[in-house]
Amino acid sequence: MATPLSFSQRAGYTPVPIELQTESMDRVLRSDLWNLLLEYCFDFIYYDNSFHRELYNKNIPLERVEGFWFAQSLWKDFFHQGLDRIPRTVWAFKQAVRDWYDKAEWYRVYDLIEFIFGELEDPAEIEDFTGALNEILEQNRAGYRMVGGLITPITDSTSLQAVEAALRQTGDRFGGARAHLEAALRLMSDRERPDWRNSIKESISAVEALCALIAGDSCASLGGALKLIQKKGTVPLHPSLASGFEKLYGYTSDGDGIRHAMMDEPDLAFEDALYMLASCSAFVSYLIVKADKSGLFC
Repeated sequence: MATPLSFSQRAGYTPVPIELQTESMDRVLRSDLWNLLLEYCFDFIYYDNSFHRELYNKNIPLERVEGFWFAQSLWKDFFHQGLDRIPRTVWAFKQAVRDWYDKAEWYRVYDLIEFIFGELEDPAEIEDFTGALNEILEQNRAGYRMVGGLITPITDSTSLQAVEAALRQTGDRFGGARAHLEAALRLMSDRERPDWRNSIKESISAVEALCALIAGDSCASLGGALKLIQKKGTVPLHPSLASGFEKLYGYTSDGDGIRHAMMDEPDLAFEDALYMLASCSAFVSYLIVKADKSGLFC
């Protein structure tokens, strides 16, 4: 739910934000994200269940707290600093991270969030953190959401929901398809060097991998696998749907096994990659539901 307009915005004294924050991060968004990190990720400051006392106690040794491992990992693997220079107290460590955070470029803040997310292990905590993070991003009109552990550019929530659903449904059972979807998401989400072309290729590969598995022929191309699925009839797939899918993606066989008409376009952009990822994700989810209903993988 979007944040309601304040009195000053309704009265016209302060501007109403219109543009998404895509290549910037205003003070409010940065502050909200910091508070989230304090709550979820610097849990080692909850030493001895005395949050307020320990947070402001400047003498608690960092090495005595439960989350010392997290502090070391952050210091060594994200900040790339020598462990012999890690601050010795909880207070000093938090201040060092805060000093970096306040000066960091907007994209480095997102890098930090992704790194910290990767350190979380408890599934419930991961789900809570993702939900709280995406709520903050939505309220602050940030042009990103966390999907599959990655801060991902958005154009609409429906596309993201399709990707999230496919990632959940593929799981370990369909690891090949999931790996391709994750690769497509990574390539599309790279804030410094996005690779639209190969993201599209990975999206298509996810569909091909799943179709080959359903068809029972690991070497089948996408077109061939779709024909086998229709011929065997194990998984109901209407001919018009299969034909439409092939035409939509402009699939043809070549030496690499995958080729797409869009791949020849010189001006591929984010919206092309997102469209392909969302469409392929939705089709993957559809096929998995159909396969499960038919009892194919039971």
